[in-house]
Amino acid sequence: MGSVARTSIAAAALLVFASPAVAQYPIPNQLSVGIGGVRDRHPAQTTPAFTVSAAWADSGNAYWPYRLGLVFEGELGPTSDAAPCQVREPQSAEPQNCEDAAALVGIRFHFYRRAQRQRLPFVNFLFGSYWRGSGVGEDDYESARYMLEAGGGIDLRRGHSVNGLRVSLDYRHVFGSDGARDQLRFLVAYVLGPPRP
Repeated sequence: MGSVARTSIAAAALLVFASPAVAQYPIPNQLSVGIGGVRDRHPAQTTPAFTVSAAWADSGNAYWPYRLGLVFEGELGPTSDAAPCQVREPQSAEPQNCEDAAALVGIRFHFYRRAQRQRLPFVNFLFGSYWRGSGVGEDDYESARYMLEAGGGIDLRRGHSVNGLRVSLDYRHVFGSDGARDQLRFLVAYVLGPPRP
């Protein structure tokens, strides 16, 4: 991970954690893990992706009484567009480190309060760093790119349960000096929290 990438993530985290809201509510009240598919426009491919996220979400009480929440997300996948990962010879060994990775921070806005509905549609906007797998060495990533992600979906909950399911669709644009990438990601995630009001 390059110094520019570390600096950008540290700066984003500092901006979020320095805000008065997060200073008052320091612990995220929602966690999620998800699996989905990412459709790349160039190179044309559809590959799996795995995510984990922590968020400050509408708690239905005084802890975080806002429909606008803060989100941190980490992702592993999709397949790198590096040449060793795209050219596959039948007898050749599988290239190493062909998974991209991303670290994002942003906002998620729910249209309804948690106490009012069990189905909660939302929109989100995130930005962060994107690392391309090199395809030539274990744990070797090429220098960071930057990514914007915008989309939405719906959180499905059962009564006052802390367990839920999230279905989302996001458009992502990855900026890079050697060519940008446009992606669509469909994701299904298990959601834990917030606790009952």
